[in-house]
Amino acid sequence: MSLPGESQALKDAGNTEFKKGNYKKALELYSKACKLAPNNAVLWANSAACSLNLKRYADAEAQARKAIAADPSFAKGYG
Repeated sequence: MSLPGESQALKDAGNTEFKKGNYKKALELYSKACKLAPNNAVLWANSAACSLNLKRYADAEAQARKAIAADPSFAKGYG
């Protein structure tokens, strides 16, 4: 799913940080992208993955629920 300009750049930067294991920085970037594209399930799922790695389980659950609400067919939102 393609994102408009700045939100795509934030997602890409978040992906880079996630791959490095910099989950806190990745979460910050994904959170900014979510504000620009709040109906994007991928961004919410990526945020949830960061929160899980940071052991912020309640946040991860809330983000996963937002991913599912944005796109119920997006499988990664469920797991």
